[in-house]
Amino acid sequence: MLTLLSGFAAHERDVIRERSVAGTNRVVEAGAWLGGIVPYGYRKEGQRSQSRLVVSEEKIAGVDLSEADVVRTIYRIAAEQGKSCQKIARWLNDTAAPCAYVRDERLLLRGKRKVRTSGVWRPGRVRNLIVNTTYRGEHIFGKRSCTKNRQLISRPVPAIVTAETWNKAQQTLTRNFIFCKRNSREQYLLRGLIKCELCNRNFSGSMNSGRIEKKNPTSGATES
Repeated sequence: MLTLLSGFAAHERDVIRERSVAGTNRVVEAGAWLGGIVPYGYRKEGQRSQSRLVVSEEKIAGVDLSEADVVRTIYRIAAEQGKSCQKIARWLNDTAAPCAYVRDERLLLRGKRKVRTSGVWRPGRVRNLIVNTTYRGEHIFGKRSCTKNRQLISRPVPAIVTAETWNKAQQTLTRNFIFCKRNSREQYLLRGLIKCELCNRNFSGSMNSGRIEKKNPTSGATES
């Protein structure tokens, strides 16, 4: 009897879980924002199933720009001027535009201690903002879930930049990744310009400072 009751309880648990996930997916497909960190440039309006993301056009205190204006400027600099994420981050820090950590007054958890972040724009943070599809009007729900085989739901949200500008910014990231020097000591003229016939990847140069030893086919000795 105990075994039967345990089996029924496990089955009921699975059924409740499936119904809960299905209900959550229905609410998400309807466009509701179910919590989490609001992307930079947006703000949440409404509660629970009626909550929605809207573009934040309110001016930032001390800066004559809104969060949406900051996002548009980042994409414009990347798409039209072809600037790197490092230069964009430097511009953002010079304009004193607060990042999302400062806006939300979030704390960074390090071990058992919570410390405030420096609130400085980093190149990696700028890069993550540029590749985010939310700014072109498409939010992917479930991509950060730890559940295996989680169903990803694509839903429309208000776009801050056009799809054309978003695509140009991605091209800039790819071009800068291929042709940047990356602290290399040597300059290779054909780097990123020739591709492998088999895998279609770009060639890049490297310098080997080690000794290359060759074996003498007659005596078996090595020479360098």
